Amino acid sequence: MDVSDVKTLLQIAEDDTSKDDYLEAVIPLLVDYAKDYCKQTFTEDEVEVLPGGVQLAIAKMAEFNMANVAEKSTTVGAYSTTLVAGTEYPKSITKLLRPYRQVKFV
Repeated sequence: MDVSDVKTLLQIAEDDTSKDDYLEAVIPLLVDYAKDYCKQTFTEDEVEVLPGGVQLAIAKMAEFNMANVAEKSTTVGAYSTTLVAGTEYPKSITKLLRPYRQVKFV
């Protein structure tokens, strides 16, 4: 999986290179995260083959990381609230990986 694949899945124009450095750095980390989460290597004949659902989850995780802000404050009249973004991916993303998760008995 490479930058071009992620940009296609996220509908980012190929000529928009503003996020390319970030995507190049984060994609291998997200692939490792998916492998750890699913407890498998996704290899066929010693070649890495990521299923479509795993590719989509990786793209969505990259998108989540790009949009996720550390803190967001809102004030309406006398009411004020501060939301701190979580460090975990939403269930809507991790559920994409569940069909590929292998159970290991110890």
